[in-house]
Amino acid sequence: MTISRFISEFTFIYPVLMAYVWMGGTLIFLLAREVFEPSRAELPVREHYPRVAFLVPCYNEEDHIEETLGYLEAQTYPNVEIVAVNDGSSDRTGDILDHCAQKLSRVRSIQLVRNQGKATAFRVAHAATDAEY
Repeated sequence: MTISRFISEFTFIYPVLMAYVWMGGTLIFLLAREVFEPSRAELPVREHYPRVAFLVPCYNEEDHIEETLGYLEAQTYPNVEIVAVNDGSSDRTGDILDHCAQKLSRVRSIQLVRNQGKATAFRVAHAATDAEY
């Protein structure tokens, strides 16, 4: 067997072989962790849950922001705050954020007059919350 034939066979056989190894590992993980173990979705009972804040900078996000905040609101962790910052959007994002803040209990809306960038929106949201995480 020449070296060039060995290299050409190796470059074909190795990826195929490793694909089967990865698929086998995935099946083992699926059976071991997902099928036969009880659900891990339940939170352990604690006396104190640290406060967690989701910081959401928004700029011209009227098409997606209501759905995003709805998913964040649906989190099962009990001590969550959602701080959404409208970064001077030129569409209806600010109105939607105010509506969501009234409708959803864990959402707070902050309006910036002009667009100052994502980093500034994050800093404003961070200053507005007292969450540990």
